[in-house]
Amino acid sequence: MSTGRKSPWALLGLLAAAFGLWLLGAFVVLPQVVRSAYAGTSWGILNRFIKGQAYQSVEGYLNAAERLARLGTVAIAVGLLAAIVGYRFRAVVGRVLTSLIRTEPRRGLSDIVRGAAALGLLFGFLEASLTWTFLRGFSTRFSNPDVLWLTPLVLAALFSVIGVLVFVLTGGWKGGLSQRVIVATCSTLGIWGVLASLRLGVHPFPLLLVSLGTGVQLARLLDRYPRVWVGLTRLAFCVPLFGVVPFIYGTDSRYGGGIAADTPAAAGAPNIVLLVMDTVRGESLGLGGYERDTSPNLDRLAQRGILFTRAIAPSPWTLPTHASMFTGQWPHATGVAWNQGMSEGLPTVAEALQEQGYARGGFVANKDVAGRGTGLERGFDRYVDHPRSFKTWLTSSVVMRRLIRRLTAFGDAPNRKLAPEVNEEFLGWLDELDEGPFFAFLNYFDAHGPYELHRDFLQGFTTENRSLVFDGNGGELPARGSVAREIDSYDSAIRLIDHSIGTLMSELEARGLLANTVFIVTSDHGEHLGDHGLMGHGNSLYSQLILVPLLLAGPPLATGAMSIDSPVSLRDVGATILWLAGGDPSAFAGESLSRFWNGSDPPLQPVLSRVVQRPNAGFSAGPSERGEMWALVEGTLHYISNGDGQEELYDLAVDPRGRRDLAATGLGTQVLPDLRRLLEDSFEAAGAQPRVTSNGPRAGGGN
Repeated sequence: MSTGRKSPWALLGLLAAAFGLWLLGAFVVLPQVVRSAYAGTSWGILNRFIKGQAYQSVEGYLNAAERLARLGTVAIAVGLLAAIVGYRFRAVVGRVLTSLIRTEPRRGLSDIVRGAAALGLLFGFLEASLTWTFLRGFSTRFSNPDVLWLTPLVLAALFSVIGVLVFVLTGGWKGGLSQRVIVATCSTLGIWGVLASLRLGVHPFPLLLVSLGTGVQLARLLDRYPRVWVGLTRLAFCVPLFGVVPFIYGTDSRYGGGIAADTPAAAGAPNIVLLVMDTVRGESLGLGGYERDTSPNLDRLAQRGILFTRAIAPSPWTLPTHASMFTGQWPHATGVAWNQGMSEGLPTVAEALQEQGYARGGFVANKDVAGRGTGLERGFDRYVDHPRSFKTWLTSSVVMRRLIRRLTAFGDAPNRKLAPEVNEEFLGWLDELDEGPFFAFLNYFDAHGPYELHRDFLQGFTTENRSLVFDGNGGELPARGSVAREIDSYDSAIRLIDHSIGTLMSELEARGLLANTVFIVTSDHGEHLGDHGLMGHGNSLYSQLILVPLLLAGPPLATGAMSIDSPVSLRDVGATILWLAGGDPSAFAGESLSRFWNGSDPPLQPVLSRVVQRPNAGFSAGPSERGEMWALVEGTLHYISNGDGQEELYDLAVDPRGRRDLAATGLGTQVLPDLRRLLEDSFEAAGAQPRVTSNGPRAGGGN
């Protein structure tokens, strides 16, 4: 006779059928949905989320979907197995639940959610405060002030969801969930996020063990003080206040450091776009003779523009070079240090253009080292670095960033602003402007490490024509194959940047603005990709880091191609912008580059570059660890004075990649005294401290 109870085998069959439907949806239906969204033929929200090849290849989205499907399948399978085991040994499981999960005090769902949200607020604010203080005070980065409300809000939301899941999965509706369980879970994640935000260089697993032990002890301690829990649940009512903060502080339109221009611009004044391709070295472009087709749009632009083949960055990292371009000062005079922004009171090109009647907008993808708080924003009436968007909010916490990376396999992409997004910000601002000229500063960050591989932009690239350059002494990095992959990713990012430049020009043409717009395209520094046995940047003054592209093009300038081989410094970009705007460049530090195309015959001038020792160099350790370095480029000679007094010499005309150090050769013996003296004179002219006596050529430098 039937007892009215369902057979466990029937329930198991139902679960198996549901699992089969999951497999069908995850591994068959989901890839088709991704492909249709990539083509723009799916639901609107999916079409907007998967924005096509400009953001990520379709393979990238499919790989992310496959990873999610596999993780979901494993999670469901483990859950089903746990359910079967739990049912078979339900008496034992019951005792475990009673002793652990249902220990007193137990809380209802409302209390659990409010307590978890409050813990999210507390740990989020602690993480944000340490991030803000640590990154601004001890690192090379300048953080986003919005993290002070974004991080608490995202952790409050995450911990609330975790609270609901734990409550449901442990059967909390049968009598509540142990307070100790939810406090230990949330505290473990919160403490781990705080420790990870400090970038201590410790593997995440030991940090997790420390966090787990601390979280469990904190949960036990909280059991003894019930009033603290009551206070936590009341604190949760502050969560909505964090959501109101962005409305109090306004939107992106208030990100600027200046005010709108109130002086009419000169008649016929051109629009000016300063486009900085962050971390793009000159030798990796078609403009620099690269064998890969990384820059077809820039190559075409050079056919009607002015190309400087020996443009030198004043520094091998972002902020001092940008500061030099914006002020015309040498890096040492800008006040910039690894943990310090630009000095107050230095006139900037944006401030000068305000007086010329220009609208001024800055749109930055290197959100930390070129963002607000560095001083670069001074004089702009719109300056957008960290956009106030759902993605920024979602990735403001270390825990969420790591979780998204694990789930999607997109690497650094969830927290990265790509070139197409910079274009969108700029064009949105442009469409708001009234008539009159504008100055736009665009910073593309796609080629900065860690590199993302954009497969759609590797078309036409082969492994055979990849340029692998190692140090002149024959040394190689341990994993040459991994360096080759890094170069593939780096080159694909440059191709994405070039594609975005082409798109930007098309958009300006559609608005009828291209005919009166001058483009200044350059890079703040280059990148080591195995050259001299180094990776990264900020660690040397070799040509891979300081020899950068510089191209000026637009109808207001020359209509035919012009190539200038004289060495020039990017610090002259600011004065050149003022000259283009009809201002007086002599009132600004540096000299206008117009001296090279206005019919005069400018004398050759030595060009300087400088880097100081970097604290906690990490992956980018290099010669700069030995102390302050200076480089001087005169004509074709590239002279380096290292911090330990050792000297290096290269001839850019025959050896632009710096494979052979000439300091110990006959040429070096002949020219080093003059170059040393010229560098000393340049120090004096630039107001820098004098150098110590040279110790001669670098050991092994004759190879």
